[in-house]
Amino acid sequence: MKKLQLLKHSVRNGKVNTAAQAILDNVDKLKAEDDLCLVGILADIRKDQESLNELINTERVKTNLSGFVTAAKQKFRKLYNLVEAYTDIDDESVSEAAEAVMEILKRHNKTFAYKYNQSEINSCLTALLADLKGAGEQAYIQSLSYVDGYIKALSNIQSEYMRNFSIYNTMLDKQVEQATATQVSKGLIENVNSYLVPYLNVMANRFADDYLEFARAVRFSISKVNFEPTRSARADCEESEMQLAA
Repeated sequence: MKKLQLLKHSVRNGKVNTAAQAILDNVDKLKAEDDLCLVGILADIRKDQESLNELINTERVKTNLSGFVTAAKQKFRKLYNLVEAYTDIDDESVSEAAEAVMEILKRHNKTFAYKYNQSEINSCLTALLADLKGAGEQAYIQSLSYVDGYIKALSNIQSEYMRNFSIYNTMLDKQVEQATATQVSKGLIENVNSYLVPYLNVMANRFADDYLEFARAVRFSISKVNFEPTRSARADCEESEMQLAA
């Protein structure tokens, strides 16, 4: 059998996680379940993969949290501009309703304009939504097309933020003094390159019936992430193709 390649150290954490998961998903192809040495190697890989996956998910949730302030600010500004436009409508009932809603929006405008702290924006959003829930305010809102949709969008943005915030804190509680994703990824690569790959290179050649199918699956899993183009490489390729087509 052609020798297995090593997992490149330049592969991103997410791809390392993908390769490790693919390796573990193919364990059923191994016909040497009583090989305690290999079982131990795979157990170490599984432990690292689970830790890495959790850390990657934490970073993903953190990224979602970081977008909350921008999303809330942009949606509030659109709502503000829409209601402000209604105040100039040549229809007294519409303009009066818009003025009433505008009075509420103006009370919160400064916070949305000048604050960038997640907690402050979240508190302001809570207060704004509470102010807009009154019976009188709801009547005004319903008379202004699309305004209710923007308010619901703001409420959804806050709900998503609170959900991610809760998930993030739960994850952090589990990861007290835990290594970073990059550190875990390096350890995972080490387990694959220094233990799994050399072991399978030997055993697949000596005991093909028991190891060859699994070794081939491992080789494919590693090769797939080693040679998959990065996002920047794909972008460069697409740009070159566009230039050639021009």
